[in-house]
Amino acid sequence: MKNVDDRLLYRLIVQFLIFSQGQKPELDPYIDTIRKKLKQGSSITTLNGDLLKLSKAIDEIFTQNGKNHSVSTSCTSKEHCIKRLEELLTGIDIPVKFRPHCKRVLSQTSQDMDDNAFAGLLDSAVTLIIDINKHVQGEQRKTEVFLEDISKQLGQLDQQTRMASESNLASHSDRASFNAAIHSEIDNIKISASSAHELNALQKNITLHLQELTNKLQAYKQDEDIRLRDSQRQLQEMSHKLQNLEEEANTLRHNLKRAHAQAFLDSLTGLPNRLAYNEKIDMDCKFWKRYRTPTSLLIWDIDHFKQVNDVYGHKAGDKTLALVAQLLQSNCRETDFIARYGGEEFVMLLHNVSAKQSLVTAEKIRRLVAHSDFHYHGERVHVTMSCGISEFLDGDTGHEQAFERADQALYQSKENGRNRCTVFQGD
Repeated sequence: MKNVDDRLLYRLIVQFLIFSQGQKPELDPYIDTIRKKLKQGSSITTLNGDLLKLSKAIDEIFTQNGKNHSVSTSCTSKEHCIKRLEELLTGIDIPVKFRPHCKRVLSQTSQDMDDNAFAGLLDSAVTLIIDINKHVQGEQRKTEVFLEDISKQLGQLDQQTRMASESNLASHSDRASFNAAIHSEIDNIKISASSAHELNALQKNITLHLQELTNKLQAYKQDEDIRLRDSQRQLQEMSHKLQNLEEEANTLRHNLKRAHAQAFLDSLTGLPNRLAYNEKIDMDCKFWKRYRTPTSLLIWDIDHFKQVNDVYGHKAGDKTLALVAQLLQSNCRETDFIARYGGEEFVMLLHNVSAKQSLVTAEKIRRLVAHSDFHYHGERVHVTMSCGISEFLDGDTGHEQAFERADQALYQSKENGRNRCTVFQGD
């Protein structure tokens, strides 16, 4: 049995050496030595030392590959996290009080950092997001309190309305009783007049009945005056509360309208943000599917924008973004749409314009940007832009296909030297 095992092991070693030859150059010297000894008829026992050396060399290669893979994975994971973090912070509306913190976080993402600095960046970003969430929850709670207050005041108004209604019913009942009393006294006067035998007795009876009528009339008038004053007071209170409710509702409506507008605006450039773009592209895609009017999508990207931040600082980068946004917006029609997609990317939607026609507009804007004077602290900042263009095509099931084509065209512009506009060409 031992001889059979040795022969099997011998064959496995030979097959392994044939298979491994040339796979790893650093292993070839060990393999050559063992193959020579095998040709010379060496036994398994005499090859133990050489096999051990080969085994150690393989272990070292595996260990080194594991480290390299770990480093590569770590770097890739870090870059992916930073990219996703930038997309998150540029894709949401940041409340004013948190914008300085957000700018500090974004400024750190463009810097080279070790693991400790990266961990600190993530901690700062998580803290920022938690603070924003608490702020939003606080604003939501304020709105809930306001709505609860309105509900309470409406309940009070309802109660006062019921009281006024009850008062009106009581007044109607008292009026009916007063009318019955008047008719009763008049009937008494008629009876006294018909049954009286002497003038003095008649005068006396009539005088008593008239006095009773006068007293009842005065009592009724006093009650009506009291009810009238109560009704006027209740109406004034209701009017005052309604006025307050209207003012508070107008304030809330204004705040909600302003918050809604801010949620769809990029705070730095004043352009619509990615959220606004997503809503607009959905509507335009539905419109295109129904009417098939040409609709072009342009994606713009500032060339070497990271260098602007690295050389001149993030304030210069912010100024550049704002000026570029102004140029893009001022050279579009009122019917066109432009938004900051995120980072240094902008998107345009041109209606009733084909992709080839859009190229004319894009080239005009590209030349304007390239020849514009951007200055920061008296120093000229040279800025160029690249653009990718596509349009909605038959067969598109949504706007994503048009965006992917425009993004591919933008990539071609970058690959061909930047500072150019490219229309997507189909396969």
